[in-house]
Amino acid sequence: VLEAYLSKKIEKDSQCSEEERIELRTQLAILYMKTPQLRGKLLPLLKSNAKIDAEKVMDEAVNLEPVERMALLGRMGRHRDALLECLDRGEEYCGDDKGLLLLLVSLLLELSRTSEALAVLNRHYLQLDPSRVLDLLPDDMPVDVAAIRYLRSACVSTPVTAEDTVMAGEKMMGSVFLDEYSEWQKERSRYVVMSEEKACPVCNRRFVASDGDVSSKPFVVYPNNVCVHIQCADPSLGVCPVTGVKFSQSTYK
Repeated sequence: VLEAYLSKKIEKDSQCSEEERIELRTQLAILYMKTPQLRGKLLPLLKSNAKIDAEKVMDEAVNLEPVERMALLGRMGRHRDALLECLDRGEEYCGDDKGLLLLLVSLLLELSRTSEALAVLNRHYLQLDPSRVLDLLPDDMPVDVAAIRYLRSACVSTPVTAEDTVMAGEKMMGSVFLDEYSEWQKERSRYVVMSEEKACPVCNRRFVASDGDVSSKPFVVYPNNVCVHIQCADPSLGVCPVTGVKFSQSTYK
């Protein structure tokens, strides 16, 4: 009965001021919290955009679940405490908020949950500034595949300044990272020069049209730098049609 009264008052009483509505919603949240039959309605209310007095609800807290406490702490602006309350739900809590995602990564690193931190980075690298992420990474952090994947993804998606490159080098001096970064740079710098005389070794026709246009005759460049017209290439692109050399998918960066 009390729930129905409060809900009706909030939704339909045009005489209620915003302050009164906040107080009524707060009382509704406390009612949900203290009534087992209504407890399932508490979290949706806490996660909604409806304004309540979170501190008053917290003062009346009774056996809150971690995720409920997380939602309340978040409403109070205590995001660090909120994440620590339920780190396993951290990404859900952060959403696409860049600041909260960086805070989550920082907390995971503080707690030596490095693999989880890197997993978060790899899932959200498009939203995050690589230079800010590098500031978070400890100097002695082991360089593993996940770390390399994040840095390579971040470098591809974000223009890398000289300062960022130096910072990355200082933070990630592991030999594995340096080898991978060198390989990445090498692949980025690959190119072929098409002269008017150069011909496809399969069909012997030239790559460059008589008018100097190379775009009208699409071609494939294999990892061994053999160039053939696309119609002359192996359908799987896994075998060089000239040398017969087989390439694995990992060969193509």
